[in-house]
Amino acid sequence: MLRLLVVDNTRKHGGAFLSLLDIIENFRSRGVNVTLIASQTTPEYLDRVKTDRFIYMNFYRREFDRTPEPSSKERNTLHGLWKRTARFGPTIECFREISRLYKVTSRLSFDLIYLNNSASSQFSCILFGALKNIPIVVHTRGFEEIGFCQRFISRFVKKYIAISRAVERNLVRGGIPAEKISQIYNPFNIANYLNKEPERFALKSEFPATKLLGHFGRLIPWKGVFELVQSLAVDLRHNKTWHLLLVGETANLAPEYKSRIECLIEQEGIEENVHFLGMRADYLEIMSGCDVVIHHSIEPEPLGRVAIEAFAVRTPVIASHLGGPSEVVEDDVDGRLFDPYSTQSFRSALKDAINNRKRYTLNGQKKFLDMFGASQFDALFSIVQENAMHTDRDRSASLSFTKPDS
Repeated sequence: MLRLLVVDNTRKHGGAFLSLLDIIENFRSRGVNVTLIASQTTPEYLDRVKTDRFIYMNFYRREFDRTPEPSSKERNTLHGLWKRTARFGPTIECFREISRLYKVTSRLSFDLIYLNNSASSQFSCILFGALKNIPIVVHTRGFEEIGFCQRFISRFVKKYIAISRAVERNLVRGGIPAEKISQIYNPFNIANYLNKEPERFALKSEFPATKLLGHFGRLIPWKGVFELVQSLAVDLRHNKTWHLLLVGETANLAPEYKSRIECLIEQEGIEENVHFLGMRADYLEIMSGCDVVIHHSIEPEPLGRVAIEAFAVRTPVIASHLGGPSEVVEDDVDGRLFDPYSTQSFRSALKDAINNRKRYTLNGQKKFLDMFGASQFDALFSIVQENAMHTDRDRSASLSFTKPDS
């Protein structure tokens, strides 16, 4: 039996967490014994995660390549001294975390360590694996700022899994060896996404002509919700049967962002047409009941999970052309791509999605079945199995302090 240690430090209910649920479920169906170490203990998290063993551990969040640097004017000040000493914080916490990892896994043995989300914020887990001589796979789900420390620890990582070509290119540009990277799109447990019963909205039953436009994602600036409301304001004012549903939680890092959106809604006089639904467990049913799903990120998105889920539930999707969504959505075939900084581009894409619903949804669901199902699980499991089953586990890549190539 393959024994897997999964470490998840996402701390939020986003795409990385949802993808991990599908992966753990699939791996356990293949007979893999999964031990999960995570930073979350919320009821929602614990209710949804099904593993053989769960261990709580709070990880330090500051990344090694992001410690503050004092300016020339600050170097001889107390504030400058604080900045210089702050860089030791990650180092101290790293050794504490390695000690904790030894303690909580002292009676366990593993064939592979699987890190969910990023390497730069899980430095201690990689060093722990190197010290224990356990192979490490990192499932990279975002655009990391790769500095010296990231390049250094890459020698202890057997394989990086990039969730899109955009993420793969970012890793290569940062200096991660290309031969260590495999690009695999997020796999989905297809049975959990098909045949969702659409949410029966009162708005639809009272006014059949109602158009429901859905945005699914956390309320953070780079997701572009503020710009989405700006682009839709004219249409929402002139079409009283049009409604925008904002499904997703307010992020702790940007608590004021929702207030900015609410002020804009009030200024535009569209309070009756925009609805904050918060984080919803039934978000797929809501998505299925929408007329169009909108993905409006104003910065490159690593993948664009929402677009794939829209394919699954047969709802037309329009997506920002920045980053991963341009790999997922084929323009005017299974959805539309648009420039998030151009209202004209956005409105044209929205009009096409409404007018071509049948064609886009049929093509989108076919792509979902072909590209994001069993074949992706097989590819992912093959990497895990291949790297876990090495018997030579020599120390050639273990703790060596030769400076890596920059």
